[in-house]
Amino acid sequence: MAPFLSSFKGKTALDVGTGIGRWALLLAEKASYVAGIDISREMIKIAKRRCSRPNVDFLVASAYAIPLRSNSVDLSLSCTCIQHIVDKDKQQQSLHEITRVTRNRILLLELMSKSSLTRLTHYPTLVIPRVHYMSTLKTLDIKSIADVGVDFLPLVTLMENLRNSLFKKLGIKATSYGGSLEQQALRNFYQIISVFALLFSLPFNKMVSNPSSDLTRHVLLVVRKRTEQITHVDPSSVSLQKTGNR
Repeated sequence: MAPFLSSFKGKTALDVGTGIGRWALLLAEKASYVAGIDISREMIKIAKRRCSRPNVDFLVASAYAIPLRSNSVDLSLSCTCIQHIVDKDKQQQSLHEITRVTRNRILLLELMSKSSLTRLTHYPTLVIPRVHYMSTLKTLDIKSIADVGVDFLPLVTLMENLRNSLFKKLGIKATSYGGSLEQQALRNFYQIISVFALLFSLPFNKMVSNPSSDLTRHVLLVVRKRTEQITHVDPSSVSLQKTGNR
């Protein structure tokens, strides 16, 4: 993702679903101002402790109700945030909101499927097809969309498909956290297998340096707005409106 951030030095940025502020910290090294939002109050507390830079602000807010003015940031980044919004309408609203507040470019790195909508039971995730992202964005003020494959991990993909099919066929529900002893054991067993599948898939990922987005689990969408024009922006013009978007 780094090559897509290089042209935004000295500009303003929004980190959607900032979590503990990992991407916000990286953005703050280049941007003049970074706003990080997350729906989790606990995550925001951690992000504030980890990042005390004067050009970064964190706020509890949702991706589908962003407390920023329209066209107020040069760059918006969402890294595996939208996929964890398990309501399809709110996912679409999130895309609308991110597009609304962004003046120039949007980077969306999310888990995307080829064709079918998949709701994961072991972790709160709604995986929608890449074409749905594209079709929603194309209804907005978008100039162009490019898709980039991220992680070519065939064994992980195969295992996930088998797991989803088996869980659906047998009616198995493995909760994200807690649950019965059987559910916890199933979740732990799956996590152990996942580690091995990841390790054995890494050589494939190295062999295919620029994989097609059709082959990868995660896809990076590079979205350019019609208004894109990289110019200097006064950070004071970007104000977080601390309203009730919690």
